[in-house]
Amino acid sequence: MMLADKERGVAILDTMPESPGEDTVFGKRWGSGSPIQISRQELEALLNGKVLAIDVEFEYVVYVQVRKDAGA
Repeated sequence: MMLADKERGVAILDTMPESPGEDTVFGKRWGSGSPIQISRQELEALLNGKVLAIDVEFEYVVYVQVRKDAGA
């Protein structure tokens, strides 16, 4: 693990966890822990100021965007 900001709920990992489940970098969590992979086009959209909306397990929506103060 390179960086975990538990207060914001964001972590940068070196690799994808092998067995998703309850034990995570943030502690115990529920759900499948299925990986979400984005395309190069989606990454470029983020870097160009767009927002990604990600459907999580057909129950939650997470919105991802690049911080305006990119240095932080």
